[in-house]
Amino acid sequence: MATRSSCSNGLIPPRWANNRAVALRNIRIADVDDESMMHEARLACPWSAFRSEHASRLHVMHRERSVGVCEWGEDEFVAALGLLYVRSDRRRFGLGGALLDAAVDRIRARGVRQIEARYRTGDASSEGLFASRGFNILGEEADGVWTIQRVEKRIKS
Repeated sequence: MATRSSCSNGLIPPRWANNRAVALRNIRIADVDDESMMHEARLACPWSAFRSEHASRLHVMHRERSVGVCEWGEDEFVAALGLLYVRSDRRRFGLGGALLDAAVDRIRARGVRQIEARYRTGDASSEGLFASRGFNILGEEADGVWTIQRVEKRIKS
């Protein structure tokens, strides 16, 4: 059983807990301005180098509260994902995937054909998410404190 939503793929997959299906309801992807969520995401993802007042952002809303964010910048050729963050109590419900899918759809609609992203090396959740969406590993880089995995995806029109 999956829950209908306004996400790009339309569904948020169920979770199994205590032998019963648990699904988040009332989920939507929205353009909102939530500075507290942005602050929380930037604290959780300090390796995210992208900071711009001109960034594109999408939030995943649960019961009218932002529980996740995806932020990216782009030029005519390449989009760079800066933040992809979901609050810890809302993880494993497919919200990160829904945010990433919605961002890819928007980026594709603008004619950009390449997306780059970075995440902390060893983050199995991020690795699985980006691999499941067709991102290829470019390599690792060190930025002083963190070792970062770089990935990219070429998208078709």
